[in-house]
Amino acid sequence: MKNVFSLFLFVLIEVVTSVTTAQRVKLPLQPVVMDSVSLDDFFWYGEVSRAQKAFPELKPSLLRITAEKQATVEAWRKQWEEKVGDLDVRGFVRSEQSRGEARSAAAVARESYRLGMMTGEAQYFHVMERALANSLGGWSQSADKKQARTAAEVMTQLPGLIYATTEDHLYINMYIQGAVRLATDHLRLTMEVTTSSPWNCFALFRFLTQGRKEHVTLHFRVPDWLGESRLPLYDFNSYRAKYPVAVNGTRVTPHIESGYIVIDEVLADSSFITIHFPTPIRRIIPKNNPHEVAFQRGPLIYTLLDLPQQAKLHLSDPVTSAIDKERFTNQLSGKRYDEAGQAEKFTAEPFVLNREQSGARVWAPCE
Repeated sequence: MKNVFSLFLFVLIEVVTSVTTAQRVKLPLQPVVMDSVSLDDFFWYGEVSRAQKAFPELKPSLLRITAEKQATVEAWRKQWEEKVGDLDVRGFVRSEQSRGEARSAAAVARESYRLGMMTGEAQYFHVMERALANSLGGWSQSADKKQARTAAEVMTQLPGLIYATTEDHLYINMYIQGAVRLATDHLRLTMEVTTSSPWNCFALFRFLTQGRKEHVTLHFRVPDWLGESRLPLYDFNSYRAKYPVAVNGTRVTPHIESGYIVIDEVLADSSFITIHFPTPIRRIIPKNNPHEVAFQRGPLIYTLLDLPQQAKLHLSDPVTSAIDKERFTNQLSGKRYDEAGQAEKFTAEPFVLNREQSGARVWAPCE
């Protein structure tokens, strides 16, 4: 009887907690005006700038978010889950590849964004980021202008996809250096973001309130590269990270809701928050082929640049990461083995920066 009562109490607590959380956040989330967001980093600012330069006629606008009936949201969720069940590691639906990788990934990114805004759940922004970072970047120099334009249409909307608000809640869905200026009925402040993401993800958030004190509930998405990535077709090597969080220099214990670190704080001028999300090298193995491997670090999928056709990798070998300061990119390196078992070095770089590189391969034979 005691065990039955304990189980009942646990279920009751879970139900009450979920209801309290749902009541606490007014949905849907609302986008932040694109003109109030500035980007100031090499990777993402570069992608947006190249997309704008390649297609100057594009006039990006916010994706419209309106309240919908719960049955409609559930239908969208079901369709999304079916797509994710066939999602490639780079963020497009494999069965839709004949339509074009960019077209499929653009739909995945937009549908994921819409559901994230409707539900306030981080899982949808995980998939949005995967599509943006790995399937929608790197098209500006492509000869395939149709796909390049499709990718550019989404990439030029990026400033409007990073943040969301609802009443006095601010959601941070991607970590990109820059700033956001908020002037809503509930939030009047500027948040400056300093981070080295996507190479590393130590992030400093500094707040400017023009001398006022502002009550804000901040929601920082915990990236899926730190734990279980929701990709049913693949296995990732296990990794459980700690991510130190500090408010004005004082360490705090992260409180997690719906995949976000939630910090409820009264902010003053120059208040700051720091979060360090590690960017481990993750090995990805297809469930239907345990003899292939791909690499992910942070949000980025890597491509091997110099792997001969018959070469293999050993899963037990270490893979290291280093910044190439001359080329402004990150490189992975490790050992590859020829048919005679002789070891040589391989290098890998982010796929989106090497989309047009002849002979580059995301997947490598392994044993």
